[in-house]
Amino acid sequence: MIGAVTFLLAFLVFGSHVVLPWRLATRPTPRRRGWALLALPSLFVVLLTGGWWLSSHPDTLLGAGWGSRSVSDLIVRSLAVTLPVLILVDSVLLVGWRKLEDLGWRLAAGLGLVASLSAGAFLELLRTGEGPWSRPAVLAFATACHGLVALAAGEATTGRATGPRPVFAPLAALALPLYLFLLPEALRDVLHAEGWGITALACGLLLFAARWLPPRLRRPALFAAIALWSLFLGLASETSTRLPHSRAAPVVLPGV
Repeated sequence: MIGAVTFLLAFLVFGSHVVLPWRLATRPTPRRRGWALLALPSLFVVLLTGGWWLSSHPDTLLGAGWGSRSVSDLIVRSLAVTLPVLILVDSVLLVGWRKLEDLGWRLAAGLGLVASLSAGAFLELLRTGEGPWSRPAVLAFATACHGLVALAAGEATTGRATGPRPVFAPLAALALPLYLFLLPEALRDVLHAEGWGITALACGLLLFAARWLPPRLRRPALFAAIALWSLFLGLASETSTRLPHSRAAPVVLPGV
């Protein structure tokens, strides 16, 4: 269950770090205060939750290639760089939200997007754990898919039921079936046999429908979809650790 909570918080927090600063760039200054106060604490909450999960699954990153000169090691290094930058950005927002120009908020959104993609790749490593490994091309697509889900989650946190229609949610819904298809066959078969494919299908339908639902139903639909997808990924991570460790060897990057 803690795995599902970690995925859920990661999607909501990293997605919010993109969508909210971008939209607040064109909003009156007083509306920026709420996110300026919440950005840094929310980031620490997701980091603490992720650390708690990793402490109870110490072999997760080792199984995914931690410490080797591989793609997984590169992902961990990128996250180790982008997270401090994001913490610095949130600190600047906290101190200077009154005086920060629109361009500064858009820059914060751009840096949030970079951090969100790094976090998406890291989440896929957590999903993989000690189970079957995916090829780098599949990992790249999974990263993009997690990034779209995070942006959809960010759209759910905009605060106003009458806000803009979701843009990224339908794109995430279209990416989910391909993500399921690209999961390792052994894992996909187990999840399908246990009926969790229905959960993923329900998530995709909610994401796709959210754009055209009545305004008061959009945010609940998005939150429900993100919760279902997080539950699915948490279960996939737990299931992956029980599968045979047959995988493609991690790809070594020269000079990394």
